[in-house]
Formats: sequence, C-alpha cells, structure tokens
Amino acid sequence: MFNNLECLVEEIETTLFGKKLILKKLYRYDGPLTMQYLPNGGIQMIINNQMVISTNIGYLATKEVEYDGVLHTINDLSSKYKNLVNLVLPN
Repeated sequence: MFNNLECLVEEIETTLFGKKLILKKLYRYDGPLTMQYLPNGGIQMIINNQMVISTNIGYLATKEVEYDGVLHTINDLSSKYKNLVNLVLPN
C-alpha cells in the first residue's frame, strides 16, 4: 500500500470545519480503495494512521496534519473528529 514513501508534495493547505488544515508530507498511495467515487480533495479513507486523499494526480496519503495550529497524527485527528471519511476538502 505505502511502498513508495517518497514525499511528492511537502504541504497542501485547505480548511476543515472552517479552520486551517495543512496536510504534511504527502506520498503516493497505490493500495486498495473504498468503492465510492469522490472528487478531488475527498478523504477516501483512513487506514493504518494514514489519510488517503483523492487528487488530480492520483491518490495521496499523509501521516500527519496541522489543524488549527496544532500538529496531529491521523489517528489523533480522526479520534477527535469522527466521520472524516467522504468529506471533500475545499481547494
């Protein structure tokens, strides 16, 4: 799933629930996906402390984010904010 952990994108800035969200050190994801189609910016799934995002260059994954100025692991963020999967992040 995460065979090639070469960082493709250092940061992507967006918002989540009206607050600044920075996705950090994004990597290409080439593993199994859930069956729903999401547009670019869609949180496809959260698996093994990884958030998988649909983008125009394929699926990217990240292990950590900065949300509202605080650094979080994906497990930490997803435990605080349930139902992140299927949300579409703006821009």
